[in-house]
Amino acid sequence: MGWVTRKATLNGENGIRWKFTNKLDDIDFADDIALMSSTKQEMQIKTNLVADEASRVGLDINKQKTKVMRINTRNQEPIFIGQEELQEVDRFVYLGATMTKDGGGMGDIANRIGKARCALIRLQKLWVSKSICRRTKIRLYKTLVLPVLLYGCETWKMNKGDEKKSDIFHNKCLRRVLGIRWQERVSTKELLKRAKMGPLSIEIKKRRWKFIATKP
Repeated sequence: MGWVTRKATLNGENGIRWKFTNKLDDIDFADDIALMSSTKQEMQIKTNLVADEASRVGLDINKQKTKVMRINTRNQEPIFIGQEELQEVDRFVYLGATMTKDGGGMGDIANRIGKARCALIRLQKLWVSKSICRRTKIRLYKTLVLPVLLYGCETWKMNKGDEKKSDIFHNKCLRRVLGIRWQERVSTKELLKRAKMGPLSIEIKKRRWKFIATKP
Protein backbone atom coordinates (compact mmCIF):
# COMPACT_ATOMS: atom_id res chain seq x y z
CA MET A 1 0.00 0.00 0.00
CA GLY A 2 2.96 2.31 0.48
CA TRP A 3 3.60 2.22 -3.26
CA VAL A 4 -0.08 2.93 -3.94
CA THR A 5 -0.16 6.02 -1.72
CA ARG A 6 3.13 7.33 -3.12
CA LYS A 7 1.74 6.93 -6.63
CA ALA A 8 -1.57 8.59 -5.72
CA THR A 9 -0.03 11.54 -3.86
CA LEU A 10 2.89 12.16 -6.18
CA ASN A 11 1.99 15.81 -6.80
CA GLY A 12 2.07 16.56 -3.06
CA GLU A 13 -0.63 19.22 -3.35
CA ASN A 14 -3.43 17.70 -1.29
CA GLY A 15 -1.80 17.38 2.13
CA ILE A 16 -1.67 19.48 5.28
CA ARG A 17 0.98 22.09 5.98
CA TRP A 18 4.08 20.52 7.57
CA LYS A 19 6.74 23.12 8.31
CA PHE A 20 6.95 26.14 6.02
CA THR A 21 7.75 24.51 2.69
CA ASN A 22 6.44 20.96 3.09
CA LYS A 23 3.07 19.24 3.07
CA LEU A 24 2.19 15.95 4.74
CA ASP A 25 0.00 13.79 2.49
CA ASP A 26 -0.40 10.68 4.61
CA ILE A 27 1.02 8.47 7.30
CA ASP A 28 1.11 4.76 6.63
CA PHE A 29 2.46 1.53 8.04
CA ALA A 30 1.93 -1.73 6.15
CA ASP A 31 -1.75 -1.62 5.12
CA ASP A 32 -2.81 0.97 7.75
CA ILE A 33 -3.13 4.36 6.05
CA ALA A 34 -4.26 7.77 7.30
CA LEU A 35 -4.83 10.30 4.51
CA MET A 36 -4.73 14.01 5.36
CA SER A 37 -6.01 17.07 3.50
CA SER A 38 -6.90 20.67 4.31
CA THR A 39 -10.28 20.67 2.54
CA LYS A 40 -13.11 18.27 1.86
CA GLN A 41 -12.59 18.61 -1.89
CA GLU A 42 -8.91 17.69 -1.60
CA MET A 43 -9.74 14.71 0.61
CA GLN A 44 -12.28 13.38 -1.89
CA ILE A 45 -9.76 13.74 -4.72
CA LYS A 46 -7.08 11.97 -2.72
CA THR A 47 -9.47 9.19 -1.67
CA ASN A 48 -10.45 8.63 -5.30
CA LEU A 49 -6.81 8.52 -6.41
CA VAL A 50 -5.84 5.99 -3.74
CA ALA A 51 -8.87 3.81 -4.50
CA ASP A 52 -8.10 3.92 -8.25
CA GLU A 53 -4.41 3.11 -7.81
CA ALA A 54 -5.23 0.27 -5.41
CA SER A 55 -7.73 -1.17 -7.89
CA ARG A 56 -5.14 -1.14 -10.67
CA VAL A 57 -2.88 -3.50 -8.71
CA GLY A 58 -5.72 -5.76 -7.56
CA LEU A 59 -6.28 -4.26 -4.10
CA ASP A 60 -9.68 -3.36 -2.69
CA ILE A 61 -10.18 -0.82 0.11
CA ASN A 62 -12.37 -2.15 2.93
CA LYS A 63 -15.09 0.50 3.06
CA GLN A 64 -16.49 -0.74 6.38
CA LYS A 65 -13.12 -0.25 8.07
CA THR A 66 -12.41 3.10 6.41
CA LYS A 67 -13.47 6.07 8.55
CA VAL A 68 -13.52 9.85 8.22
CA MET A 69 -12.63 12.29 11.00
CA ARG A 70 -12.92 16.07 10.66
CA ILE A 71 -10.74 18.41 12.70
CA ASN A 72 -11.56 22.12 13.07
CA THR A 73 -13.93 22.36 10.10
CA ARG A 74 -17.58 23.24 9.56
CA ASN A 75 -17.84 21.38 6.26
CA GLN A 76 -20.08 18.35 6.82
CA GLU A 77 -20.20 17.04 3.25
CA PRO A 78 -19.60 13.26 3.19
CA ILE A 79 -16.62 11.46 1.66
CA PHE A 80 -17.30 8.59 -0.75
CA ILE A 81 -15.48 5.60 -2.16
CA GLY A 82 -17.35 4.91 -5.35
CA GLN A 83 -21.03 5.27 -4.46
CA GLU A 84 -20.59 4.32 -0.80
CA GLU A 85 -20.51 7.03 1.87
CA LEU A 86 -17.80 6.55 4.49
CA GLN A 87 -18.69 6.56 8.17
CA GLU A 88 -17.64 9.59 10.21
CA VAL A 89 -16.15 9.17 13.71
CA ASP A 90 -15.08 11.46 16.57
CA ARG A 91 -11.99 9.40 17.35
CA PHE A 92 -10.01 6.46 16.06
CA VAL A 93 -6.94 4.45 17.02
CA TYR A 94 -4.02 4.45 14.61
CA LEU A 95 -1.03 2.21 15.42
CA GLY A 96 -1.96 2.26 19.10
CA ALA A 97 -2.40 6.04 19.34
CA THR A 98 -5.83 7.60 19.89
CA MET A 99 -6.74 10.49 17.56
CA THR A 100 -9.65 12.81 18.41
CA LYS A 101 -11.57 15.34 16.32
CA ASP A 102 -10.70 18.28 18.59
CA GLY A 103 -7.05 17.79 17.69
CA GLY A 104 -6.06 17.43 21.34
CA GLY A 105 -4.03 14.70 22.99
CA MET A 106 -6.17 14.13 26.07
CA GLY A 107 -7.84 10.99 24.71
CA ASP A 108 -4.51 9.37 23.90
CA ILE A 109 -2.92 10.56 27.16
CA ALA A 110 -5.73 8.95 29.17
CA ASN A 111 -5.39 5.78 27.12
CA ARG A 112 -1.61 5.59 27.67
CA ILE A 113 -1.98 6.29 31.40
CA GLY A 114 -4.45 3.42 31.68
CA LYS A 115 -2.11 1.01 29.90
CA ALA A 116 0.90 2.18 31.92
CA ARG A 117 -1.05 1.73 35.16
CA CYS A 118 -1.77 -1.88 34.22
CA ALA A 119 1.92 -2.45 33.42
CA LEU A 120 2.90 -0.94 36.78
CA ILE A 121 0.46 -3.10 38.73
CA ARG A 122 1.60 -6.29 37.00
CA LEU A 123 5.10 -5.63 38.31
CA GLN A 124 4.00 -5.05 41.91
CA LYS A 125 6.07 -7.98 43.21
CA LEU A 126 9.20 -6.28 41.92
CA TRP A 127 8.38 -2.96 43.57
CA VAL A 128 7.86 -4.51 47.02
CA SER A 129 10.84 -6.83 46.80
CA LYS A 130 13.52 -6.08 49.41
CA SER A 131 16.16 -7.92 47.38
CA ILE A 132 15.99 -5.43 44.49
CA CYS A 133 17.81 -2.14 45.01
CA ARG A 134 16.30 1.27 44.27
CA ARG A 135 18.53 1.83 41.24
CA THR A 136 17.38 -1.42 39.62
CA LYS A 137 13.73 -0.66 40.32
CA ILE A 138 14.03 2.71 38.62
CA ARG A 139 15.75 1.07 35.67
CA LEU A 140 12.90 -1.45 35.41
CA TYR A 141 10.36 1.38 35.58
CA LYS A 142 12.13 3.20 32.75
CA THR A 143 12.31 0.02 30.68
CA LEU A 144 8.93 -1.62 31.31
CA VAL A 145 6.49 1.16 32.24
CA LEU A 146 7.65 4.46 30.78
CA PRO A 147 7.71 3.19 27.15
CA VAL A 148 4.07 2.16 27.53
CA LEU A 149 3.17 5.57 28.94
CA LEU A 150 5.12 7.64 26.41
CA TYR A 151 4.24 5.72 23.24
CA GLY A 152 3.35 8.31 20.60
CA CYS A 153 3.90 11.25 22.97
CA GLU A 154 5.84 13.09 20.25
CA THR A 155 2.53 13.94 18.58
CA TRP A 156 0.56 14.91 21.68
CA LYS A 157 -0.99 18.36 21.76
CA MET A 158 -0.84 19.17 25.47
CA ASN A 159 -2.17 22.02 27.59
CA LYS A 160 -1.21 22.86 31.17
CA GLY A 161 -3.87 20.49 32.50
CA ASP A 162 -2.51 17.60 30.44
CA GLU A 163 1.02 18.31 31.64
CA LYS A 164 -0.13 18.37 35.26
CA LYS A 165 -2.03 15.11 34.86
CA SER A 166 0.97 13.34 33.32
CA ASP A 167 3.29 14.63 36.07
CA ILE A 168 0.91 13.51 38.83
CA PHE A 169 0.67 10.00 37.39
CA HIS A 170 4.46 9.80 36.94
CA ASN A 171 4.99 10.87 40.56
CA LYS A 172 2.49 8.30 41.83
CA CYS A 173 4.32 5.61 39.87
CA LEU A 174 7.66 6.63 41.37
CA ARG A 175 6.23 6.57 44.90
CA ARG A 176 5.03 3.02 44.34
CA VAL A 177 8.30 1.93 42.72
CA LEU A 178 10.35 3.38 45.57
CA GLY A 179 7.94 2.22 48.28
CA ILE A 180 7.22 5.73 49.54
CA ARG A 181 3.92 5.99 51.42
CA TRP A 182 1.92 9.19 51.62
CA GLN A 183 2.35 9.31 55.39
CA GLU A 184 6.06 9.95 54.87
CA ARG A 185 5.30 13.38 53.39
CA VAL A 186 8.05 13.24 50.78
CA SER A 187 7.88 16.31 48.52
CA THR A 188 7.80 16.03 44.73
CA LYS A 189 11.22 17.67 44.56
CA GLU A 190 12.70 15.11 46.95
CA LEU A 191 10.91 12.26 45.15
CA LEU A 192 12.41 13.17 41.78
CA LYS A 193 15.80 13.64 43.41
CA ARG A 194 15.71 10.12 44.84
CA ALA A 195 14.64 8.69 41.49
CA LYS A 196 17.21 10.83 39.65
CA MET A 197 14.52 11.82 37.18
CA GLY A 198 12.77 15.01 36.13
CA PRO A 199 9.09 15.90 35.63
CA LEU A 200 7.46 13.77 32.95
CA SER A 201 6.08 16.85 31.18
CA ILE A 202 9.66 18.03 30.56
CA GLU A 203 10.63 14.66 29.09
CA ILE A 204 7.60 14.77 26.78
CA LYS A 205 8.54 18.25 25.57
CA LYS A 206 12.08 17.10 24.83
CA ARG A 207 10.79 14.18 22.78
CA ARG A 208 8.36 16.39 20.87
CA TRP A 209 11.05 18.90 19.96
CA LYS A 210 13.41 16.11 18.92
CA PHE A 211 10.67 14.60 16.75
CA ILE A 212 9.96 17.94 15.06
CA ALA A 213 13.66 18.66 14.52
CA THR A 214 14.33 15.32 12.82
CA LYS A 215 11.39 15.39 10.39
CA PRO A 216 11.98 16.61 6.82
